[in-house]
Amino acid sequence: MVNVERGVYGSLPYAAVGNGPPLVVFAGLMPVTGVASDGVVNSALHPLLPLARSRRLVLFNRRDGLPRGMTMADLAREHADALRDGFATPVDLAGTSTGGTIAAQFSADHGELVARLALISAACRLGPVGKQLQAQVAAAIRSGRYRRAAATAAAGLVPPWRGKLIVAGRDDRFYSPALFEQTAQLIAASRLHLISGRGHITVTRDRSFGPTLGAFFG
Repeated sequence: MVNVERGVYGSLPYAAVGNGPPLVVFAGLMPVTGVASDGVVNSALHPLLPLARSRRLVLFNRRDGLPRGMTMADLAREHADALRDGFATPVDLAGTSTGGTIAAQFSADHGELVARLALISAACRLGPVGKQLQAQVAAAIRSGRYRRAAATAAAGLVPPWRGKLIVAGRDDRFYSPALFEQTAQLIAASRLHLISGRGHITVTRDRSFGPTLGAFFG
């Protein structure tokens, strides 16, 4: 990846690629913080990179030193401070996985900052398998076993606004179809695009994923 702009808005590090109207992306759960690594940026933005031909993709990842006990509302508040620092008008927002959960909370608490919202492989809460896997990932990170954390995560990943969209795989192991449907019901005027035969990560490889996001944010 080339021409990656890096900086800090509020207290959150960001990385940006592309030119045009901003599309803000909240990253999913990762074993590392920040956006210093091109690997982090590429893995988080890869499914959305085609949109960088006409949009400025701005990726946020969590900062170092987050205290224990932070709630989704606390995380959403930090992201709100960052967006107020970096953008003068409401922005289009996409959140992936855990980043999607933060984005949903963000939209509920700070909706004046959001133009359009897309949740990718995210729902209003984790299912039981997702809770167990994330607990294992967290335990590995706390003990400094980052490769184990990444391996555990990877094992679970394979098999008035203008609009809100939820794109998800029907075979997602972290969230069930019922949870995606419940989330769509909780988010007023939202649309659910549920793709059969796709999981938490493979949903972004489906041939309908890019055109669906492109049409929504176009």
